[in-house]
Amino acid sequence: MPSALLLFLFWQPEPAALGMKDIEGQKVDLAVAHFAAALEATPEDRSANFHYSLALSMVKPRPRSHRRLRTGAR
Repeated sequence: MPSALLLFLFWQPEPAALGMKDIEGQKVDLAVAHFAAALEATPEDRSANFHYSLALSMVKPRPRSHRRLRTGAR
């Protein structure tokens, strides 16, 4: 029984799995953070890299950037 308790205490879900749940739940800011953590742990993970980019593309632009795009002013 103590080994099950230790396993429960030390088991942490993978950041990439948490990021996928966040994308599905429309929690894009959390997804970006989780995929960034996954890439820090394993930089060669192409799936985490793709989903990190996807999550970044889903983040709403800041109002200033949006205003620049509409007016064409720099």
